[in-house]
Amino acid sequence: MSWLHRTDSIELITECIETLGTRDLFQPFFSLIDAILGVDQCMVFMFDTRSNMSCLLSRNFQEENIAAPLAKAYIESGYKSDPNLEILSGLTVGETRTVHLEQLLDLMSAEYRDQFFSHPGLADKVSIMSFNGRHHFYVNLYRTAGKHTFSEDGLFNNPAEPHLISSLLVRHYTLNESLRAEGPLAFLSDRERQVCRGILAGKKMEAIAADIGVAASTVITYRKRAYEKLGITSRSALFALCRD
Repeated sequence: MSWLHRTDSIELITECIETLGTRDLFQPFFSLIDAILGVDQCMVFMFDTRSNMSCLLSRNFQEENIAAPLAKAYIESGYKSDPNLEILSGLTVGETRTVHLEQLLDLMSAEYRDQFFSHPGLADKVSIMSFNGRHHFYVNLYRTAGKHTFSEDGLFNNPAEPHLISSLLVRHYTLNESLRAEGPLAFLSDRERQVCRGILAGKKMEAIAADIGVAASTVITYRKRAYEKLGITSRSALFALCRD
């Protein structure tokens, strides 16, 4: 039976639909792909017709510090070696394409595979690509070594499955332009996001504390929580992850 017909899946999908365009989407969406689909890592990128690449979501459900460095490396230069880039760039408006890792292995350089798969312990990926006429959306779902592949489990063989995942995210970021602009910061709490914005503006902890009306020690707590959610450990990593 397809996961689309499971009661728990339907409940989470319904919750996703009800929260499209709001920050409340992220919890049911992450629950859907993690608990239901067995996804270990989710990376969502977007680029426009001028080839400006940005990261919208970066989340590893097993090792917090893996996803952000990979996102940074990818948007800085790694995407240029991605064999999916040609497919992504050639999509027509409204088209959705799904590509499994095994379809790309012969096109992938040893360096690229080592950096984005072997080194971080990722063994399988399914990519869901779409184009809404303005932006190309690139959803990547991963599994770690030792698990069945998505193909072996029969996931995403039904075109309705990847189309649903893609449609949820594309509609979500289309409905709320500010969430797209915030990229990885979008699923943080308001306070965590305010602290990260202050850091990105070059402010010290004391100045951020004064801006939002809390103690400096509280700002440090918010920063710690935000970094944990983003999978980073430093100010420089935050700048790299959130660069335009």
